[in-house]
Amino acid sequence: MELLDSHHAVRIELGTGADSVRVADAQAAVSVVDAADADADTLLIDRSAVVSNLAGSLTGSDGSGSVTGLGTGDIGFEGLTLVRVLLGQGNDQFDLQHTLAATVVEADGGAGDDHFHITALGKADTRLAGGAGADT
Repeated sequence: MELLDSHHAVRIELGTGADSVRVADAQAAVSVVDAADADADTLLIDRSAVVSNLAGSLTGSDGSGSVTGLGTGDIGFEGLTLVRVLLGQGNDQFDLQHTLAATVVEADGGAGDDHFHITALGKADTRLAGGAGADT
């Protein structure tokens, strides 16, 4: 499923089986929830086409969290296996402060001089890729 542009709050409830949701732009709150099963459900927040500088954060605990900033409305998630964030082409800043137990987090800085700030990481993997530019 793809959510390319939305100006209204959206709640997406995933069913059985492995599901994937891609959010490219949302000006209102988005919530992606999987309470139905333990299949490999993923959320991709794709801001890779944005050329201006972005600032945002990923927070969460246990099985739920949210991504805020990045020029979008807040994007909440619950019960997902993977949350992947693709940052834009500018000099982006992304903060990670989560204690997610079973959700893998991936963030890719893309082009630009990007800065990742980490204050807490959960038990599942967290993978960061700087991309082109001088990243810290």
